Amino acid sequence: MGLGDHGSAGPVGAAIIEGLDIADGHRHLDIASGTGEPGLSIAKRLPTGRVVLTDLVPEMLDIATRRARAQGVANIETTVCSADDLPFDDATFDSVSVRFGYMFFPDVAKATAEFARVLKPGGRLCSSVWVKPEENPWTAIAMRAIAAETVVAPPDRDAPDLRSFWKGSIGFGLVSIPVKAYKATEERGLGLHQVHAADGGRIRLSRYCEIDGAEVPASEVGRAADTGGGDVVLITDEDLAGLPVPTLRTIAVHTFAPPSQIDPLYLSRSYYLEPDTDGVRPYVLFAEALRRSGKVAVVKVAFRQRETLGMLRVRDNVLVLETMVWPAEIRTPDFPFLDEDVDVRLPELKAATALIDCLSGTSTPPSTRTPTARPSTS
Repeated sequence: MGLGDHGSAGPVGAAIIEGLDIADGHRHLDIASGTGEPGLSIAKRLPTGRVVLTDLVPEMLDIATRRARAQGVANIETTVCSADDLPFDDATFDSVSVRFGYMFFPDVAKATAEFARVLKPGGRLCSSVWVKPEENPWTAIAMRAIAAETVVAPPDRDAPDLRSFWKGSIGFGLVSIPVKAYKATEERGLGLHQVHAADGGRIRLSRYCEIDGAEVPASEVGRAADTGGGDVVLITDEDLAGLPVPTLRTIAVHTFAPPSQIDPLYLSRSYYLEPDTDGVRPYVLFAEALRRSGKVAVVKVAFRQRETLGMLRVRDNVLVLETMVWPAEIRTPDFPFLDEDVDVRLPELKAATALIDCLSGTSTPPSTRTPTARPSTS
């Protein structure tokens, strides 16, 4: 498809596709997808690859999904998220496209840093960019017309800036509680980069094949399982997507246990769970029962085709999912001092204990949030 034959993607989308240098088997991320383009056109070029469409508006992605189904495009998935807070692991995608979204991002620098984070080394970002919306006649006329007919409520300054990335349910006995998951934490670094100290140039990493020593382009990088004896089996995204993962859309409760029985070393990431409209009552009931029991729920859940253990607990009347690593993923400390016979004297031990008691206090400020669960005492 050349620039003169842009099809559904339009001329801008066609130019973006040409600039991406995509190859079959790639994993591609389309930002601000709207109703699907150019993501759907890219998916058609990647019959064994995978395309993830993202947008802030779920209804837009619903339309994109229907369009994909009508066009026979099956290698796509959709995620509701913000461009400056992508719910994907580092180095996940071979390429990223942004057709009409870049100049609308509230924080362009933060969004760009997110794109660089999720791109594999050597991956490509291709976007159409022009002046700010208010300076661009293409959008300014439409925006003025909308503004003249629309009364927009002022933003709620107290509203949390959260975007859900997963939708499913909590499976508890015969009860299913529909919920959405949100990242509960964010890491704020200094935004520093590795550079060449002599001239300030950015440091770039290259990939080389250990067999022939040649540099490997992103289009030829795959994943494989080691079968032993030097043999490997290539694994595609379609292979992973087709795995029968029963917890793909369910947080399956397996047992309940005192929190003291779970070593914090197993805890990985934290997520808030919000109930859907029709799941508020069972959600509040389950959360209050869990709080009163003094226990946590041990669960299994799958995010992005990876099943993991987890723990459900209550914090400020909100269910929090703490994902956990598997026991085999815990490393064993093998330090020489563990085999030594260290003499600890009782007076020294008492002094150290007294110092701990002296410096002990409340590390977390008390919550000021008003409880929403008020169970009847009748």
